[in-house]
Amino acid sequence: MGGSNTVSSLVTYGYTTTSAGVTTPPGILGGWVTVINGGGGGGSGRRGAAGGIRQGGGGGGSGASIRDLWIPAASWGATYTVTVGAGGAGGAAIGVDATDGAAGTAGATSSLATGSITVKPTNGAAAGGGTNGAGGTAGGGGAPLGADGGAASGTGLAGSIGGYNFSTGAGGGGAGGGVSAADAAADGGAGGQVTAWAASAGAAGVVDTTSPTTPATLGAALPGGGGGGGAASITIAAQAGATGGAYGGGGGGGGASLNGSASGAGGAGGAGYVEVRFAYP
Repeated sequence: MGGSNTVSSLVTYGYTTTSAGVTTPPGILGGWVTVINGGGGGGSGRRGAAGGIRQGGGGGGSGASIRDLWIPAASWGATYTVTVGAGGAGGAAIGVDATDGAAGTAGATSSLATGSITVKPTNGAAAGGGTNGAGGTAGGGGAPLGADGGAASGTGLAGSIGGYNFSTGAGGGGAGGGVSAADAAADGGAGGQVTAWAASAGAAGVVDTTSPTTPATLGAALPGGGGGGGAASITIAAQAGATGGAYGGGGGGGGASLNGSASGAGGAGGAGYVEVRFAYP
């Protein structure tokens, strides 16, 4: 924190919705600010004919974040405004034969603004849907502290695992499973883990059985793991990717399907969060 002032107490305010014109409390030494962007949505899987490669959707990248940034009292304005970014939407399931998957959307940006200061991380690119030539591209994690989503296989194999976050940010979503030219459906990829808190990432979907999961919330102002990717299917509708964990986890990619059945939708990204911890002498 700097200086010779001693902190005797802390008061914490957590925000899950946007709040404008919040009064800055008097008598503070300053405040620590944490900002987590919304996670990116996963792409949906391709729907295509038997004998052709059908690719899963890419996993969404996690929301970028800034943790425990100290703002001294002199830099706080009379009020502050908090913006909380929503998680990005997943790509829609494909209901038309011989059609590529749809891309997810990037998560929205969170921020805290007061006086002349704005605390605002930057999110990465959105995840792609499965196509006729390549697996869905991974969503970018953004900066700082973002993790990429998993990229889907270009040959219809299992989805790759979402990006682990080895720092203090959220995890990326797992990719959706594909269908090979031999008409073998594949599982999705697991979501990326937040190793700093030993978070359990979302589990991958298994073909025609177990659906992918959303990881449990670790707590206020903590990053979430990535959602699991959905499995492909040649017998029923493919699985949708799971929603990214709160806060800021990437959504899982959807699985690929055979003509006549819907492909899996991409999972939505986890919501953002903003926290302020005011320090008092």
